[in-house]
This record gives sequence, structure tokens and C-alpha cells, in this order.
Amino acid sequence: MKYKVGDKVRVLSDLVKDDPRFRDVGVEEEMEAFRGKKVTISHLYKTGEYLISEDGEEYLWAEDMFSEITEFELDDLETRMVVETRDKCRYLVLRGRYLVLRDKEKIHFMNANGNTCIRNSQGFGPLYDENMKNGNPDKDILKVFPKVDTFEEVKTVNDPIWERKEPKKMTLTEICNELGYDIEIIPECEAVNEE
Repeated sequence: MKYKVGDKVRVLSDLVKDDPRFRDVGVEEEMEAFRGKKVTISHLYKTGEYLISEDGEEYLWAEDMFSEITEFELDDLETRMVVETRDKCRYLVLRGRYLVLRDKEKIHFMNANGNTCIRNSQGFGPLYDENMKNGNPDKDILKVFPKVDTFEEVKTVNDPIWERKEPKKMTLTEICNELGYDIEIIPECEAVNEE
């Protein structure tokens, strides 16, 4: 089986009731509520079906109903995860029920000094968008690490569970060296005319 208990996966965004792709397991209307959402594998059967914790282990799920999480979004962050920004600062993530206001939408990022960045605070716009980018590029989240048990681990946790894929910046000379031959950059309109 591809996934194990505790794995985070994303439910297919095009999953529909009575989906013909999954006749062996079946898709109930209630399962559509999880389309595109991140869920946690809570049990596996030897016959190949899965249970997830988010639906109270009520429905059977087929392996092909899930995809691996390749993109991470702000709403995927959970309390006690650690994030690292472009400027190499690390923050402990705190969500809703752990905060004084108990607002599920609030996310605090606490640094080693106990300072926080707050999302959606008292009517102000979000400091981070859903893609975990900030108005200040130095504060864009580049890495997400698994949950930690102590505040000290924020500084030492390794092996990120997600890293932002950014374009590699290269000079023309570096590109030529990488390709092994010279190239000439031409305007887009000339490239279209050559096709």
C-alpha cells in the first residue's frame, strides 16, 4: 500500500458521488465535502482500503482517491509545525484553539523571542496569502517542518515536509555552460514566427 497511518494526503478535487473510477469502493455524497482537502490516513485494511480521521472513519477510501501533497497552503499549517522564511528565521505555528481568542482562522507564527506575526488580526488583511507569501519577500515561507514537542526543537528540527520550488536564477553564460552549447536570446514575437 502506498500510504501508511499518519500520512497526510489530498483528496482528489474532482471526486464525485458514484464516481465510475471507484466502483469497487464507491463514493458517497458526503465524501464530496473532502474534495481537494488535506486529510490524515487513520487506518488501512489488508484489502487496500483506507479510513481517514477527518470523516470520523465513517467511509472507505480507495488509494487512487488520494494524491500526495506537493503544494502546501497556509490552511495546511497545523499547531506545532515549524516554518522557515526566506531570511532563515524559524517560527512555531499556533492555530485557533491554542490562542486566547480561539478563532480558528487566526494563525500566529512565534519566533524564538516570543514575538508573533498574526494573520487576520482585528480586521487587518492577512499577513500571509494562501500560498504562504508575505508582502515582504524576506518573510515568504520557504520550508515547513513537522510538528515539534518543545520550543527548543524549533531551532533544530530538520527534514522539511515541504519546500517552496523557486525558479533557479542563472546568467546567460551559466545557461550556456549548463546546456553545453551557446544560445541567443530572441524576443517572443520572433520565436513565434520561427515555428
